This record gives sequence, structure tokens and C-alpha cells, in this order.
Amino acid sequence: MKLIKFILVEDIRQQAQKLENFSETYPQGNRLCKQAQELVNFSEICPKENRLCRGFTLAEVLITLGIIGVVAAMTMPSLIQHHKEKETVARLEKFASTLSQALNLWKAETGCIDEASTCLSYISKGDEKCENFEPIASKMHVIGMVTRDKRNTAGWLPDKAYNYYGEEQVGNYGGVSKVTISTCAYLLNDGTIFSIDINPTNLDILVDVNGKKLPNRVGQDIFPFTIGGNANFASGGGNTGLTKDIYPYPLGSNYNAFNGLCRINLKCNPENVNPSKENGASPTSYVLLTKKLPPKY
Repeated sequence: MKLIKFILVEDIRQQAQKLENFSETYPQGNRLCKQAQELVNFSEICPKENRLCRGFTLAEVLITLGIIGVVAAMTMPSLIQHHKEKETVARLEKFASTLSQALNLWKAETGCIDEASTCLSYISKGDEKCENFEPIASKMHVIGMVTRDKRNTAGWLPDKAYNYYGEEQVGNYGGVSKVTISTCAYLLNDGTIFSIDINPTNLDILVDVNGKKLPNRVGQDIFPFTIGGNANFASGGGNTGLTKDIYPYPLGSNYNAFNGLCRINLKCNPENVNPSKENGASPTSYVLLTKKLPPKY
């Protein structure tokens, strides 16, 4: 290594000497001559012993790269998780806006001046009828739809889904997967999928904002809404910006999909945004209020 450095230094000195001879040959006004003289001056004031006159050693370069790698390894997972969380929040807000706009367009077209629950009762074709939602779905950029009895044919539905505690849902009515959808499920052009439990005066919706992608878990990428059923508005809406026509589903339900988020037959407290506690708001409320995902349990 020392021999290589010696050869390099000597080569530089030889080049400098050539430049010095060059500068003596040409007039001082020549641009090339000035540059040559500057290099000669540098070689004179910077002896080979000076550390500034040589590059970094291989060891120094490797140590620097190692430090950069360690810092990147420590910070990248956190940055990626933060980005995913922001993306999930944005997609949930987008779906809430899309659903609200579609409902308002439907109400305007039908001349409905009452609350959605009343208007739905006027057009209801009975319980568990997907036709009840079709007028609204037609305004939501739907590119796929499947009924409960044909759910296994929908390649865009995930094979599994999980409740709030991360427990796999098997054979439950009310979810967003091939084994858990309610009356029918829809696929939007942005990849969002949602399942609907259709009742004569209200529609209970579970939306998976990133579609088939994992984690397919309530509170992480699956969130509940209700259209209509305004009598329970105070139990989940809070100041989330939604209305009595569309609001976070209060989860006063015995469906395993919502296990632990609210106690059965008790209303949720919209000011309690911790869905793991008794009367806690639904995960939809939590996200819309805090702009972040609820903790995992």
C-alpha cells in the first residue's frame, strides 16, 4: 500500500514538473499556462506528508459506509410504517368522501329531502337485497360486484380476514373476504373493496381500503360505516365530519368482525377514541379523529 502511494505521489510530482516546464514555455497570459502554474503551486505547498493531499483510505470508506447502513437500517422501517399509515388514512378519507358524494347524488336524483334511512325504506326491495344499494353503487366507479352465494368466484376478495385482535374470521357473517362477506361485495376502480349488510332502512358497510393486500384486519385496513339508521348516530359519529346519513358504524354488534370494539347493546362514546375500551369509538371514528391507526391488541 505504501509503495502504491509513493508511486502515485511521484507521478503527481512528475506531472507537476512537466506543467512547470509547460508554463515556462508559454506566455503568462495563456489560459492553459495559468492552470498549470496553479497546479505547480499546489504541489509546492502540499507536501506528501500532508493528510489533506491524499484521499480516504479503504478502511475509512468502509467505516463511513457502515455507519450510513446502520442509520438507514434503524430509520427505514419507521419511515415505511409512517408512510403506510398516512396512505391508509388518506384512502379511508377518500372512501368516506366517495360514499358521501354518491349518496348525495342519489338523494338529489330521487328528490329525497329526508334522512337516508327514510328514503331507503321507500325504495326497499326487502332484507338482504343487493338491489337496494345499486342506485348508490352506480355512482361510485364500481368495476366488480359479487353476491354472498358466489363470493368464491371473486378473485379480488382476500381469502381470509381478521378481527380487531388479529383473530382469523371463519364462517362469520359480516366481513370482507371470501368466507365473511355479508349480502354483497363491491370492487372500486382504485382497488378498494367493501362488503354490505343490506337492511330495509340502513346499510352496514365494511371497507378494506387497500383491497386484497394485507393485513385485512379490522382497525388496520378494514373499517365500518353505516348509511341510514340515524337513531344510533350519537354512538359513533362524533365530530368526524360525517353526517347522520353516513357515519362510523357504532359496532354494537355480536359479529366477531367487531369483537372488542364496543360492548354489545351499549352505545359507543364518540369522545372515547380508544376502541379497545368499553364504549370506545369505532376504528373509523378513531382514524377520522386522530389521523392515525388505532393500536394493535
